[in-house]
Amino acid sequence: MRKTICIIAAILCCVFLMFTVKAENIDIPEDFEYETTEDGSCILTGYKGTGEMIIPDGVMEIGRSAFEDRTDITKVVIPSSVKVIRNKAFRSCENLTEVEFSDGLETICEEAFAYTGIESVIIPDSVTSIESYAFRGCNCTDVKLPDGLTVITESCFEFCYYLENVT
Repeated sequence: MRKTICIIAAILCCVFLMFTVKAENIDIPEDFEYETTEDGSCILTGYKGTGEMIIPDGVMEIGRSAFEDRTDITKVVIPSSVKVIRNKAFRSCENLTEVEFSDGLETICEEAFAYTGIESVIIPDSVTSIESYAFRGCNCTDVKLPDGLTVITESCFEFCYYLENVT
């Protein structure tokens, strides 16, 4: 009986996840603030929680200055549904030391992670554009860039004084 209930629950979870493409179909926790675009896409605009932040799957974009100056965020997990991280999205999140990017991300905009405590940056292969000052003033020591990167603009890693390895 217990196995049957677990199997049914797993099937229901899979069916639910198949329909999380547009904002009206995404289960967004109460501690996130968001906007819905005309086409139904979801853009995160804020967060009330602290510590580790797991962006809900189905979110398409992280909005401009959405989490700027939040010193209480320490880690961010970004799902594959996120295509764009807008200007200053995480700027000056001084205690943000870890970001897990997923394949699917395409663009990291200006100053998205400027002046954060990020220690290591691994950009997924899907990213084609990193805009000016995206990681300016970070604490990163290692950066891994994708082979398919077509645009990397000026000063992306300016003032990253601890940067030792870029591959």
